[in-house]
Order: sequence, then structure tokens, then C-alpha cells
Amino acid sequence: SIAGQNFRFNSVTIDGVAQNDNFGLSKNASATQRAPISIDAIEQINVNVAPFDVIYGNFIGGNINIVTKSGTNEFHGSVYGFKTSDSLTGDTSDGVDVGVRDFDEDVYGFTFGGPIIKDKLFFFANYEKFETTLPSNTQTIDNIAGVTQADVDRAISIFQNEYGFDPGRFDASDTDEDQKYLLKVDWNISDQHRAVASYQVADGDVLFDDFPEVAVLQSNRYNINEKLEAFSVQAFSDWSDRFSTELKVGFKDVENRQISIDTTTPDFTVFTTAGGTIAAGGDRFRHTNELDNKSRQIKLKADYEWDNHVITAGFEQEEYEVRNLFVPFSKGNYVFFSLDDLEARNPGFVLYGNANSGTPVDAEANFEMAVNSFYLQDEWTVHDDLIFKFGLRFDNYENNSPIPLNTAFQSRNGFTNTENLDGKNLTLPRFGFNWNATDRLTLRGGAGLFGGGTPLIMLGNSYSGNGVTRTFASFLAPFFGPPVSDSIAAAVADLPDPTAAFRNFQQYI
Repeated sequence: SIAGQNFRFNSVTIDGVAQNDNFGLSKNASATQRAPISIDAIEQINVNVAPFDVIYGNFIGGNINIVTKSGTNEFHGSVYGFKTSDSLTGDTSDGVDVGVRDFDEDVYGFTFGGPIIKDKLFFFANYEKFETTLPSNTQTIDNIAGVTQADVDRAISIFQNEYGFDPGRFDASDTDEDQKYLLKVDWNISDQHRAVASYQVADGDVLFDDFPEVAVLQSNRYNINEKLEAFSVQAFSDWSDRFSTELKVGFKDVENRQISIDTTTPDFTVFTTAGGTIAAGGDRFRHTNELDNKSRQIKLKADYEWDNHVITAGFEQEEYEVRNLFVPFSKGNYVFFSLDDLEARNPGFVLYGNANSGTPVDAEANFEMAVNSFYLQDEWTVHDDLIFKFGLRFDNYENNSPIPLNTAFQSRNGFTNTENLDGKNLTLPRFGFNWNATDRLTLRGGAGLFGGGTPLIMLGNSYSGNGVTRTFASFLAPFFGPPVSDSIAAAVADLPDPTAAFRNFQQYI
């Protein structure tokens, strides 16, 4: 957290090109579940808290800028590996067992860089792989309130014998992997011009379950498989002793797939007589869950030195393209009030969601947005120990993708649900100073406005959760009637009009 803000409002840049978690689903500030780049590929890390320079924007927390290593005139490289396991880890704290269970973790990789043409063209490469085998859950069954091992064993037996599928064990293990690649080329075109190009990949998976207080069987856990691919080109030019420019173009594609261990069955929720819960089958929120998140960045900045002033002017555009297919409950969620009901195939109620057409992909949300930024700044060196900055940044939002109109929402509220960010503007004045009061004392400060960095899931829900393209409903068991059908789809198909219930329910959304 920077400046008291949620980490999703920070900005992460690698070699000056944004690599943020644009959609806002990661557990950290980057676009991937783990760090997108190896620490052995990093030359410097800068954390900018409230930087009053107008070149910084699209965040309200802080900016974390990573500068990667470059090749030199000498060949340099490294090979490294790290290993840890439960046997190398303490398992008590002040005499209390902290619950460290069996795991094994390995990291290995290499770096290599050097000249392609001495003094002219250089390369740097990095590869790293992470592997871990660890328990799928962080606690034992004894820590789950209201559930015993006997309850779990009986549920597994019922699923195998009555429903014909293996729900997996509670006490299971999983193997996660993560790979990172980086290739960077530096080109000294001339004494006045320099270019840098880089290509980066981060590809990994992480196992999750959402409810630590529930006895989640292995089939109900899910993997987040995420792949980031980024490419950038930068050119730095000194056209004269006073005038210089910087041009950057970057592309970033993130593919996010959230996949249940069991992709074929509905979600089952079973309550025990002691008030506990057992979960099995495909996780309800991963029945249909795909996300593609792309961004393109352009930056052009110019600096002109005039007397004791440096005038900075620039334009930036970050363009986003999102495809979000999120249709929870599309395979259904059967809820049983006891293990006896589970064995008798007698659900208490059923939860179901889908596109209104019955085909999940028809509820896919697609939209585009762009942020256009213009800025102008005067950096005034009053004397060697005192610098003032006066600047103005202006952000304009383009969001032309239409949101489907929900007429029921409009009639109920008196306004439509189709509002987006198109045409919205942010005017961001900045002032800062840096005063070297003595050899041992420096004072920095300023005032300004910062904006942007909005996680796109906030905007995306207007497209996917519009109440028109998809519907969610819960039904008491008599709607389907015991025993439970082989599939939700078959149960709905048995109705005289399979979509009537959804059309009737839709008026209340």
C-alpha cells in the first residue's frame, strides 16, 4: 500500500512501460499472480510516492518503476538455484505449532548478457522457473468447524457410488509452476540516439479454494492459469544540446483462465448435522470463466532547456481491450441440507445462472477504453540548491463500447444503465520543490492532483452484469423435483418452456 491506497490503484512500470493489473483481479499490484519478472533481471527499483512531476499519471497510490539489466561490452552471466521444503522450515512459534505441512519448492534460472557489436549493440537474457509441490489446503480437517473425517469419507463414498464421479480428497497436494523469460536489446545508434527493445513472458498457475472454513474436496478447487506477454520499444534522442525527445511504444497481453480441477460436474454444497459444510464438484464461479486483457501504450515526450528552465511537453495514450466471459453457476449448484439428502439425491434448492440464450458465450462482455494524456511542465532551477516544478496534466477518457440497455432498470430508476466513461476528463495541476538546505538536509514537497488507475472490473461489470445478457436464479427443489437429474441442462430441458422461468425472473433484476 502506498499513500494509504489499495494496491490496485498503484502503477507498476517496467523500463517505463506500464504493466499494471488493468482488470484488478490479481492478489498483488502486477498483472500476474506472482511477480512478472525475475529479481535477477532487475538493475534498479524506484518507488515514487506522490511524484509531482507531470510525466507520472494513471494512479492514485504510487508508482513502482523497475529498470532491467542491460548487456555491456563484456560477457556476464549467472546460474542460480534455490530450494526449500518443510524440513528446512520452522514449525513452531513460541511453542505453538504454526501448521507448516509437507511442501517442496525449487527456483532455478540464469542470466546472460554481452555485446553483439562492441560499443554498438548489446543483449541481455534471463530465464527462471519456479516449481512447488504443496498441500492443496492450509489446514487439517480437524480445523474445519462442524465437519469430521467420517463426514468427508461418507460424502466421498456417496459421490462415487450414487453420482458416479470421484470428488477427490480434502487432504490433497498440488504442483504449481511459473516460468519467466526476458530478452532485451540495447542499440547505440549514434552519440545522439539510442534505442531499447525488450520482450517478456510470465506464465504460471496457482491453486486456490475460496472458503478456508469449508471442507473443500479437491474437485472443488481451481487453478488460475495466467500468461503475460509484453513487448516494448523505446527511442531516446538528443537533437541538440538543449532539445531531447523520448518515444515509447508498448504492448501487453494477459490471458487469464480460471479452471476447476473438475470441469464436468455441477457444484455440490452439503451441510452436516453439526453445522459444517462440504464442497465438491466444479467450483461455481469457474463454470465459465475466461478473461483476455490487452493494452497498448504510446508515449512521446520532449524536453527543451531554456536558460535555467527545462520545459517538458508530452502526449501518452494507453488503450485497453477486454474480453470477459464470466457466467457463474452455468453448470448449477446443488445444495443439500444433510448427507442423508445427498445420498437420497434430494436437494434443498438449486442455484443456476446462464446467458439468457442458454449458451454461456452469449453473455461475454467485450469493451475498449483509452486514456489520452497531455502534459506541460516548467522545471525552474532557482539556484543550485532550489528547484521548483509547475505543471499541468490533462487526461481524457474514450469509452465508445455501448452497454446493453436494461429497460427494467430504466423504468425502475428513471435513468439508464448505459453510462460509461466516454468523454470524462481529469485536470491535474501539480507543484513541487526540492531544496538542499544543507549538506545534510534536503526538503521536498508539493501539492497536486492524481487520478486514474481504476481497475477495469469496475467498468466491466456494467457490461457483463447488465441484467439483460445473463440471468441468475435459485429454485426450490420441487422446481426440478427429486431425484437430481444427471445434469442441470437435462432438468431444465424437461420443463414445458425452459426459458420461461428466466424471463419471469428477469423483470426483478
